[in-house]
This record gives sequence, C-alpha cells and structure tokens, in this order.
Amino acid sequence: MTSTAAEPQTAEAPPIPARGATRPRWERFAPKVDFALFLGGVAGLLLVLPHEIGGDGEERAKALTQLMTDGALSTNPYSLIGPLFAAPLWAVDRDWLLFYNLFVFVTALVATYAWLRRRADPALLRRTGVILVGASVVAPALANFYGEAFTLAGLGLGTLAAVRRGSTRADRVGRAVGWIAVVLGAANTPATLPALAVTVCLWAFWHKRLRYAIALLAAAALVSAEKWLRYGSPSADPYAGTNDIAVTVMPYSGHGGFSYPIFFGLLGILFSFGKGLVWYLPGLLLPARQLLGRAADELRDAYVLWSCQVGVLVLFYAAWWSWYGGLYWGPRFFLIGILPASLALAANLGDRAAGLAKNLAVLGVTTLSCWVGLAAVVFPGFPRQCTADYFQQEYLCHFTPEFSALWRPFVTRPELDGGQLTVVAYTVVLWVWLAAPLVARIAREIGGRAPRLRDLAVGWRW
Repeated sequence: MTSTAAEPQTAEAPPIPARGATRPRWERFAPKVDFALFLGGVAGLLLVLPHEIGGDGEERAKALTQLMTDGALSTNPYSLIGPLFAAPLWAVDRDWLLFYNLFVFVTALVATYAWLRRRADPALLRRTGVILVGASVVAPALANFYGEAFTLAGLGLGTLAAVRRGSTRADRVGRAVGWIAVVLGAANTPATLPALAVTVCLWAFWHKRLRYAIALLAAAALVSAEKWLRYGSPSADPYAGTNDIAVTVMPYSGHGGFSYPIFFGLLGILFSFGKGLVWYLPGLLLPARQLLGRAADELRDAYVLWSCQVGVLVLFYAAWWSWYGGLYWGPRFFLIGILPASLALAANLGDRAAGLAKNLAVLGVTTLSCWVGLAAVVFPGFPRQCTADYFQQEYLCHFTPEFSALWRPFVTRPELDGGQLTVVAYTVVLWVWLAAPLVARIAREIGGRAPRLRDLAVGWRW
C-alpha cells in the first residue's frame, strides 16, 4: 500500500520569515505559549479529569486480565485489539490502565506533529493540538478504558499518515505505518468499517489504484478472525441478546438493533442538546478545505477523508437503537469528528483574509469549543434523572438543555475544587490566546465601517 512515483509530490512548506523580519512580536514567542498550553491541557486531562474503569471499559479490562492471567479469550462483545496494546501497562501495574487511552492519544498527537512540522505550517499544527487537548470533547473517551481513543488514533490519525505524499523511503514507511494503524483502528471498532470503506474508495479513486482495497480487506479479515477465535464463527454477532433495553415513554424504545427511524436519529445526532454534534463539535460547521489546501496537501486530504468518515458514521448510527451512545458524556460514536472540527477551527483562526461575518462565526465556535473542553473535564457527571428507574427519564438528558451534560452546570452551579478552578483559569487563558488575534481583526473591521455607520445618522429631522 505504498505510492508510486506518479503520485503528487510533497507540497512545499510555507516560507519561514527571516529572523527579526516583519513577524509581529507576539508570533516570536507563540511556539512557547502553544507548547505550554498543550502541556497544560494534558495536565488537566491527567490530574483533574476523574479516571475510572467502568461500563464496557471494565469488560475490556476484564478480558485483558483473563488473557494475561489464564491465557483464555473472553466472550464479551468488545474487541480485544485495542486492549492488547495495553498489555505492557497491565504487566507493570493494572492501575495504569486508567491512563492508557490518555497515553495513546497524546503519543499519537506528538508523533503526528513530529513528522508533519516540516511539511505544513507549524503554527497551524500547534494550534490544532492545543484545541484537541483543551477545547474538544475528547475527555470522556480518555477517562475510561473505552475503545474510542484507540480507534481515534488508528483510523483517525493513521489516515493522516496514510495520505502522506512523496516517494522517499521515509514517505513509503510512513504510509505503510499509517495504513496499518488505520486497519487496527477500524478493526478495534467494527462499526467503523463502513467509514474505512468510504476512505479506501475515495483514496483509490483519486489515485486510480486498486491496491488500497487491501486495507479494507485486512480490517474485515481481522474482525472475522477475532470473532472466529472468540465466538466460534467469523459471522457471529457478539452483541446479540446482551442488552436489557428499557421501555420508556419514548415511542421507539424497547427495540434493539437498527430499529430507530433514521430521520429522528439524524435529528438527535446532529441537533439534540445532550448529544448533538452541532453543540459538541461546532468546528465541523466551519469550511476549511481551501484554507488547508494552502497549508499542506496532506492536511487537506485528511480533512476531507475525516469529514467523510464522520458523515458515514452519522448515517450508520442514525438507525441504531442507542444512537446516543448510552450513559456517556456527549456524543460517543463520533469521537473521530474532533479531528476535522479542531483542524477546521485552527485553520479559520489563522485566516487573516476573512470578513466580519466569518470572523464573528469563528469567534462563536471558538467560545463554544472552549466551553465543551472545560465542561468535559470539570463537569463530567450526569443528573440522576439520566438513570433513575432504569433510564425512564433518560430522554431528558438527551433532548433538553436543562438536563444535558453540556448545559446542566448553568442550572446547578456546582461548587468547584482547586483543580477544577485551575482548569477554568486555564480555559480562560486558552480562549484569550486563541481569540485575541480574531477579536483584533473584528475590531478593525468594525472600525473600518464606522464612517459608514456615522453616515446613517446624518440628515435626520423631526
């Protein structure tokens, strides 16, 4: 799955201004501030975010423990591919499994920056990394031993490596590693195979190469092999009969499988106050393809593929009975959406040619994104109504702002401890750092329109 010499070559990195030239003074120390904010965001995810192993995260940990201690394969319905990579941490201390997903996420981000920083605008990469750790909905996936973070690193960031341009040995190795990561990430969450299929089809069509289908075949074979080893059949459905689905006042409750009306599923996934992507991934609303095309071909290609992956997952899960992802803070099944959302926001924050309306929209998205990142770390709990009487009122947490995870703090106004207050202060600094250039551009735009506004006041009579 390597490229031929006929493929487009690497885009040239943006020219670096001469030392002491026309760059504004604040840009000279911007890298240090970005790195400090990145480390601050990671510290919040490590030290303030409550970590636990519960729900299906506990089942994954039990399956790993059973394999490591007894050499036996668990028959629970959750893939062992991601947990297998946690075996070294398990061998050192089982408690380290609490931080496995955080380790995977941060390691993948650092590795991505290391090989992209000379191929794309480093400021854009740093800004994206800061948004991912401090202003995205990644925290819930890192707080437990869930499988989404591994899939994010594999299918998501692996895609960025797989679309690497160039014909050097390093480029070929990078692409191979990327495709391997994509296969492992998709196989870890079999429901993402349709997203991988679209990725492979698009990439094969763009490059007129059939060999990219190997990635899809490999992922499907890996899923089938795991089913055969653990359940006795490559076509087994490990989820069959594993859920005692509550029957509530909601008209389509109590039915499993793909029983939910797709229209209502789409409305819920996109717009519901408790799970809607519009609220939790607002960066998806910003156009970025052209901006990224000027930064690096790899970033543009990855952005398009990520966006398509999110779209496929939305369509796939819209008919699933549990489209909301169960008892989970925010949207669970669409974690990969933080990649195009954060990259789009970072690109638009650096768009100095944008007009007033677009700058105001970007400011709104920046503010909402920072609130999402803050709330996910500081307010990770759920109202008791979400689980009372075996989920009889869970719909309140999905559809009403007063009970949604994102907006509930404005109702309850909980008291904060020192660590949580530190995250609040960090988020304020982060917002100021991201929004200050944007606010300055907005002020200049409004100032430029002031004479026209004054003209409106001339000539009025009684």
